[in-house]
Amino acid sequence: MENQEYQQRLEELIHRELQKLPERRAPETLIPRVLTTIQAQTERPWWRQSWSAWPPKMQLLFLTLSLSLFGLALMGGSLWWESAGLGGMPQQIAHWQRSLQPLWDIVVTLANAVLVLARAGLGHPAVILALIFCFLMYVACLGLGTACYRVALNRKL
Repeated sequence: MENQEYQQRLEELIHRELQKLPERRAPETLIPRVLTTIQAQTERPWWRQSWSAWPPKMQLLFLTLSLSLFGLALMGGSLWWESAGLGGMPQQIAHWQRSLQPLWDIVVTLANAVLVLARAGLGHPAVILALIFCFLMYVACLGLGTACYRVALNRKL
């Protein structure tokens, strides 16, 4: 609460001090320069403006050409992949994935075991106390980490 009052007083002090300052006048050349810039932007050809300012037919044409070029690039990449002799690469990737299958089976089995235990014993007081303890330890670690960080950077607690 003390910090909030300090912030409020500081804000009021800064506001009062800024109100005492005289208003600054813009340079005489600023308005003509701004108007010239705005005029130059509105007179640019449509292709030099933002895409949303383009005529709808040109947007459609651009989108069609872009998607066509993307499709051609994919097709060319596929042909290059085959001609470079990399056609066996997907089989190598599949073999690598199959080698990780036992690890995946272990993860799935452990996750299923945790689910079964959670369904069976979530109402048990020991499980609830363990979850509360884990949460409190997490919060304690978070607080201690924040305090160490602030001390390391010499910030006021």
